[in-house]
Amino acid sequence: MEIQAQLLPQTKAPNNFPRNPAYVDVLSITPQKGKVEVVVRFPSGAVHTAELPGFAESLAERLPSILATRCHSGSDGLFAAELPHTETGHVLEHAILAHLERQGLRCRAVTEWNWRREPWGTFHIALFGKEVGLAEALKALSPAVAVVETAIAQSLTQLSAFGRFDTTTGISRLQMQPGRLNGGEDPEQG
Repeated sequence: MEIQAQLLPQTKAPNNFPRNPAYVDVLSITPQKGKVEVVVRFPSGAVHTAELPGFAESLAERLPSILATRCHSGSDGLFAAELPHTETGHVLEHAILAHLERQGLRCRAVTEWNWRREPWGTFHIALFGKEVGLAEALKALSPAVAVVETAIAQSLTQLSAFGRFDTTTGISRLQMQPGRLNGGEDPEQG
């Protein structure tokens, strides 16, 4: 991708953006004043780490720095506390943060979703920081997506062995339902 193209506002993901839309589909990357918003969708239904066997371990093995990223949701302020029981969009946020930190950049980020208004598995990740523009976000997003997709693929392969996911059709047999989180109400849906 040429640098010139990276500096133009994006309304959808660049055509040459590496991705496997069966696991993570990058829908848009939009620079705005003071932030970059990334919209992604997890079409396989793999939207919660507690439903994905081995996911947290696989991700931590491939990207150990994700465990030390700061998280306001975690009990000790680190993402390591959240990884085993959080949404995959939130995981992607922290994978992006880990890759930005590798570039020597720090920023704040937040992940939001509302599956009553948007398709199941759609997340909005906002990156806030003076040093983080479209070029920096793209440089961090590509490897972040790759590492999350790899962890999802491994988990879904394990689930397919138990008949809970069909890897040939991509049809999920995960127990989660829209608006539900492990059988209870999803607090983000209120």
